[in-house]
Amino acid sequence: MNRKALAYVVGVLYGDGTLNKTTRIKNNRSYCDYRIKLSVIDKDFADYFREQLTALKIKTHYSFEKSKVPKWRDIHTVQSQRRESYVFFLKYKTPSFIKSLNRKEKIECLKGLFDSEGSVSKDRYNINISQSQNSVATPLIAYLLKSLKIDYKLREQKRKGRAVIECDFRIFGIEIIKFHSLLKRFTIKRKEETYQKLLTDRQIERWDDKSLQFIYRNYKKMAHKELGEKLNRTTRSIDKKIWRLGLARKQNGTRS
Repeated sequence: MNRKALAYVVGVLYGDGTLNKTTRIKNNRSYCDYRIKLSVIDKDFADYFREQLTALKIKTHYSFEKSKVPKWRDIHTVQSQRRESYVFFLKYKTPSFIKSLNRKEKIECLKGLFDSEGSVSKDRYNINISQSQNSVATPLIAYLLKSLKIDYKLREQKRKGRAVIECDFRIFGIEIIKFHSLLKRFTIKRKEETYQKLLTDRQIERWDDKSLQFIYRNYKKMAHKELGEKLNRTTRSIDKKIWRLGLARKQNGTRS
């Protein structure tokens, strides 16, 4: 069994995906409908989800719905309506399964959650994953980020017009680079493009991931001059980079 594909699909099912069973009555007889479904505005997301289901030998159906309202976006839907598929994923959509994943499988699960519930903000310079406070997925997002050693800030807020409290997992600075390098590339093209614009605005694109990771691992242990010597950079360049990545505040203790 392809556990990486399974981990990704389970991540999606904790987010935008649907795994449900409904009962209907017809001619005084009861029938059950089983459904695994993802309806999204991004075709690349729908296509990738379908690829992972195919890797698990799940037969799927794709449909496209053209928006009748100019301001609304078209909808791409991938679904499977087989009982055996429903029973299969019901078995694995559990916290215990996620905690049994190895590192590569956890990355795929996080990728599924991020594709569903994540966003990239060029204006706020952060990556955000949102879930309601009472969602089963909320502690699982925290578990995955911590186990993959991604630092985040948790913000709880009540959004206007909504009764539930939203939990935002916000990722800043060098952690954005770490997060992206784990996932290798965002599935959804518009998120990847926003990420690249974020890097350009923050002038991070001039540094490769290897150098940034070196700074992150050693900025507390080594002087800026020494870091510059190791990376063939000036001390001033290192000073600026550490400040832009938000690590300077970590050093003086004003940021946890």
